[in-house]
This record gives sequence, structure tokens and C-alpha cells, in this order.
Amino acid sequence: MKTSKNYIFFDEIVAEYFNQYGKKYSVKLVRDLKRHLADLAKTSEIVVITRQDTFKVTNWFIKNDLYQFTHSITNATI
Repeated sequence: MKTSKNYIFFDEIVAEYFNQYGKKYSVKLVRDLKRHLADLAKTSEIVVITRQDTFKVTNWFIKNDLYQFTHSITNATI
């Protein structure tokens, strides 16, 4: 049973990984998110918050096989 909501601020995570790992950040980000979100999704609903177009972010999650861990993806400006 999912008992709580956890909010992931996607833009900040991407920026942090880019600053730390440079142009190859995407591979490390997907690997870490997959591991982290899989564990977190067992007990929580994961809400991804972004300032980007939610369609693009949703497609990125689908493409990288991460969407199944999310409850919703929402834009912070709405």
C-alpha cells in the first residue's frame, strides 16, 4: 500500500547531474533514477515536477523505462 507522496523536482536533478558529470550525465541519471525510483515506488506515489513541457518529460520517462514508477508528471507553473 502506497502511504505517501514523494515529489521529485526533475529540472534540479538534471541540472545537478549535468554539472557533476558533464555531457555524459544522461546515462548515469537514468541508471540512478531507475534504482532509486524502483525502491521509492514500492511505498510512495511519485510526483515529478518540472518547468518544462510535461509531454517532453513524459516521453523522456517512457523512453528510458522510468514512467512505470511515476504517479504523475506535472508542470510547476500551472
